[in-house]
Amino acid sequence: MKKYDTQVQDYLTESARCYPNKCALVLDEIRLTYAVLNNKADQLALCLIEQGLQAGDRVVVCLGNPIQVAISFWAILKAGGVSCILHETLSAEKIKAIILDCTARFFIGYQAINIPKTHCFDQSIFDQLDSTSLALLPSQRLDIDLAAIIYTSGSTGAAKGVMMTHRNILAASASINQYLEHDVQDIILSALPFSFDYGLYQLIMAVSVGATLILEKNFLLPLNFMKKIISEQVTVLPVVPTMVTLLEDYAKKFGWAENNIRCVTNTGAALNKNHAVSLKKLFPTADIISMYGVTECKRCSYLPAKDFARKPGSIGIAIPNTQLWVVDAEGVPLGPNQIGELVIRGATVMQGYWNNPSSTAKKLKQGLLPSEKILYTGDYCWLDEEGYLYFHGRMDEVFKSRGIKIVPKKIEDILLCVEQVKEAVVIGVEDQSYGHAVFAFVTLHTVIAESVIKQAIQAKLSIAECPKKIVILSAMPKTAHGKYDRIKLKQMIDS
Repeated sequence: MKKYDTQVQDYLTESARCYPNKCALVLDEIRLTYAVLNNKADQLALCLIEQGLQAGDRVVVCLGNPIQVAISFWAILKAGGVSCILHETLSAEKIKAIILDCTARFFIGYQAINIPKTHCFDQSIFDQLDSTSLALLPSQRLDIDLAAIIYTSGSTGAAKGVMMTHRNILAASASINQYLEHDVQDIILSALPFSFDYGLYQLIMAVSVGATLILEKNFLLPLNFMKKIISEQVTVLPVVPTMVTLLEDYAKKFGWAENNIRCVTNTGAALNKNHAVSLKKLFPTADIISMYGVTECKRCSYLPAKDFARKPGSIGIAIPNTQLWVVDAEGVPLGPNQIGELVIRGATVMQGYWNNPSSTAKKLKQGLLPSEKILYTGDYCWLDEEGYLYFHGRMDEVFKSRGIKIVPKKIEDILLCVEQVKEAVVIGVEDQSYGHAVFAFVTLHTVIAESVIKQAIQAKLSIAECPKKIVILSAMPKTAHGKYDRIKLKQMIDS
């Protein structure tokens, strides 16, 4: 009988007990069983404790090897610490800023970071770990204690540290596993970094059921990724929309074999019509499950596979054990087909932003119960008559041009209806005449002139919505988490 999990690391302890010889993690030629993964995590946890780690201490991790990151994550929790995983491409300056922000007492990374009162370890610490089992005392932490601080990607502004308790993560994992139906037979292939909550949860959910997680360090060579889908007999494939475009391009060039994929999941950004069509072509027998979420509560909604064709464009219904609704500017709930801010209620809602009470107050507001906080997501959405959710746009991406409110997603969707357009991102650029001018950035399937694109879309847009300039790029800049990098696009115009 499986015991009750009160802390996230219980997932690993239990799977190592039930499936000691089963493959847990794969990276190229490296394969770790559950027993070995658990033992290495125990050894690293003991090392941290011997160096003075105390309950609640923050540990920042920034490593290029995802298996080392995975070992670190479980070790930190086993030692009673709080995990904070950063992407390997961050500069030393940004790493230092985050270490100082979360007052981390420990840093494990490939870069030499020198900060007073912070114990620093490089990758050599992993050379000391072997497969030997040791008797590590269970952590005395509670499910209401912090387990992780996940820094937002900062794709539209400064990154903030989202505080998640063990209870938050356990609730999210249980909910997601309920509708994705992960089980011990699953083989999950992920190219998503652990610094991205979508990537981190691939690790957490795989370990929670004893599944195998195959790690791809990056997505620069999609052909290798596609070959692994076949050779490793992958059953679950998490993607973000930018990955779908590359997969389709490579499938057209090199062909595509039949595969065992039973489930393709998406979050990070909404799937547009082109992405949806591409996924069904690439994986005709798989369930395509489109999801919506924000770092502040992990997942909010999912579109069941049975509704994928029936509800095009929808991001679905509330995940299990979660409530959602849409409100106006005064916080009053809105009816069907009315656009407002999405609000989330449930056990997955964050505790707040670390060391940032002003930003926390804007997001967490009084809930239905006296001591409860609900999350105001900062995203415009609407619900149809059946209660299915649709994404309208991010509030921090909306701007005014010629006195008219401009929603980039509307213009992006219309640009993507032009046959030759592959990707589209719209931003507002400060302009003396317009307030903000509409700039569109596109990549193309086939060559087409800017004037032709403008002509194709102008009848569907108001004068204020028509782009002042359409910039054709060979590749769209992306963040480390695979999202379109709007900050870099704006810098292109400013420069």
